[in-house]
Amino acid sequence: KPVALPAAAPLGPTPLARLADGYDVVVAGAGTGGCGAAIQAARMGCSVLLLEETDWIGGQMCAAAVTSMDEGGTLVRERGLYRELCGYIAGYYEPLGLTYITAYWLRHVCVEPRVGQRILRVMLADAGTQGRLDLAQRTRVVRVLKSGDAVTGAELEGPDGARRTVRSRILVDATEYGDVIPLTGARYRVGNCLGEAADPKRRVQDNTWCAVVRRYPGGAP
Repeated sequence: KPVALPAAAPLGPTPLARLADGYDVVVAGAGTGGCGAAIQAARMGCSVLLLEETDWIGGQMCAAAVTSMDEGGTLVRERGLYRELCGYIAGYYEPLGLTYITAYWLRHVCVEPRVGQRILRVMLADAGTQGRLDLAQRTRVVRVLKSGDAVTGAELEGPDGARRTVRSRILVDATEYGDVIPLTGARYRVGNCLGEAADPKRRVQDNTWCAVVRRYPGGAP
């Protein structure tokens, strides 16, 4: 059902120098999974730092040409944060007389990148009213701090190469390629290999190449 967005202004980036010295939760990667983890943690009253190495959040959901949701069964729209997200998407398009169920033969949710971007930023800002939530863009984890086997924080690198260390009780790797896990020294899998014996020649998943179609009224340049 259509739902109106909260009144919060979309969450913008926090400069590296203005980040807190420590957070309950640091989430590396602001795709759909990272945004979902950050929103839920903040709603539970945690202080949260969400990191994104680009200036665009939402991952594939907010990327041109690939904004359709691979939902599997559509029952996922009936619960949790995804239900909220779909409600906000419907709340944007239905008043315009448009449907948001346009992907995969008019069966799955689709959203324009700029619209999805705004909805996520508003959801993050609204969650931040229940627990501190900062967003650092063009920032990535370059080193993980540990005490024995426990992760205690991370060293971050910002857009100008400046570095900053923050403490954390929990560090979540929500990056597209699992960039943070190897920095922790923990064992992990990539495809059908173990991390310490990863074979780059083994296929993990076939690539899908997407084309963006654009009309040039005066002819293509």
